[in-house]
Amino acid sequence: MFQWLLVQGDQRELVYRCFGAAWARGTACEALVSVGGTPIIVAWSQGARAQRAPRWPEVLADWHEFHDAEPLFPDDTLPVLAEEVAALGLNALALAVAPGAARATAAWYAQGALTEYEHAGAVAVAWYEGAGLGQPRVADYVHAAADVGKRLADSAAEAALYDRIDQGLAAEAGGVYRKALRRLLDAEPPACDDLAGLVARAPCARWRL
Repeated sequence: MFQWLLVQGDQRELVYRCFGAAWARGTACEALVSVGGTPIIVAWSQGARAQRAPRWPEVLADWHEFHDAEPLFPDDTLPVLAEEVAALGLNALALAVAPGAARATAAWYAQGALTEYEHAGAVAVAWYEGAGLGQPRVADYVHAAADVGKRLADSAAEAALYDRIDQGLAAEAGGVYRKALRRLLDAEPPACDDLAGLVARAPCARWRL
């Protein structure tokens, strides 16, 4: 599984400063890649463990416990690092994608806290700051069109139809990945395997924790 912290820009020192606060033991890895001309900091761990538990919104943690579902993230290292990085003023994306995009998780952080979470795999769930739990909005243009339709509907029945269209959007892992990378890059994203190739070929700094 690919698991990365992704930050747009080249402020590598800020990410480096967070490794010690977020992780213990193991090795912290950091690379700078250019994707379509956009510099992206990529960080990941090799055998590190999180210094603490991530701060998930209570309603999301309760959903996970009630449904006994897949972990909210494969391990705690990247969400904790993302919280620390975001506390320094950067927007951070914690991303996990299984081979073949069988499942994917994208968690966005700002000002030290989670602002958006989308997961698709055996189950699909999302959490949006200010909106709460829902399904991943992986087809934003369709979601936006349905929202406009609901607001302009001439009757409750017509509004309900648009609502069913909106809620019925199928969430798939590839869509979660593409939406997250499109937001990060403000451009069409590379395939996940191609991004992994860029990361593998980039010079990588490593620190023993």
